Amino acid sequence: MAAEPSDFTPSSELLFERMQALYDAIYVLDLSRDRLIPVKSADAAVPSERRMAYSSVLSSVVCSAVCDEDRPMVLSFLQPDAIRAALSSPESLSEMVFLSCRHHWKKITLLPLSFKGGQVSQALYLLHDCSFVRSQVEVLRRENTRLREVSERDALTDLFNRSKLDAMIETEYRGLHSCGVLFFDVNSLKQVNDQQGHAAGDVLLRQVADSIRSITSRNVQAYRYGGDEFIAVVGNHPISYMEMLVELCESRLALLSRRSGMSSSVTVGRSYAVAPFSVRDLIRLADADMYERKRAARLPLR
Repeated sequence: MAAEPSDFTPSSELLFERMQALYDAIYVLDLSRDRLIPVKSADAAVPSERRMAYSSVLSSVVCSAVCDEDRPMVLSFLQPDAIRAALSSPESLSEMVFLSCRHHWKKITLLPLSFKGGQVSQALYLLHDCSFVRSQVEVLRRENTRLREVSERDALTDLFNRSKLDAMIETEYRGLHSCGVLFFDVNSLKQVNDQQGHAAGDVLLRQVADSIRSITSRNVQAYRYGGDEFIAVVGNHPISYMEMLVELCESRLALLSRRSGMSSSVTVGRSYAVAPFSVRDLIRLADADMYERKRAARLPLR
């Protein structure tokens, strides 16, 4: 396809007629003769002549069409040596997405047309607006993120759920230097459910969850472990920090109880270890410690 566009055969003209409906701009890049041949141009910076020096118009075309941040990248992509390297065989293809001056996402597609001396001598430049596709991808990405976050949260308390805990045990918690587990058990949930109904029990659970949430941070994550059981995993803190967290949580729970008029309390089991350790073992130890504290305080175990 080394001929000028005006010399194309009818079949080639039909092909380009259809391509013009699909692409915003179509150029033939004649690298061997440093020529740019516009087939369809969407840029006022491209002169109306059928032949022009590619090297002389490249910078002005890119500057008029590409946002400031992406210009160096696009200029580098469209350099003749870069095109020759990318289009090394008849089957090759090179693409780049950039942001235009009008904040539209555009895609450049380069295809080889002819070769000379083992290198591409002519290439086809295709440009189309992919803003709608990109926006739909972004919508899907945000929706996937939302669904993932929903799947990791307990619907009632909005704390992380047990599935998220399992995932953290297999990933993030493997790199901790030390780990503590606080195992919270709500003391009065059964009585509230029996005497005031499950709606009141849900209020109580959210109240406890809010007090536990108040002690979370980058290194302290909280989870709803079961019906009336909650866990806080404390990473890379000294053991004394855990007692401070328990005191802070209990004081905030007392404050929430006074504000709501619904009395609530928790029994908190503790476990702690420095690496190497098993978080699952620490959870079992904290659970056992919680039951011992309940027995010592003569509180109902369930």
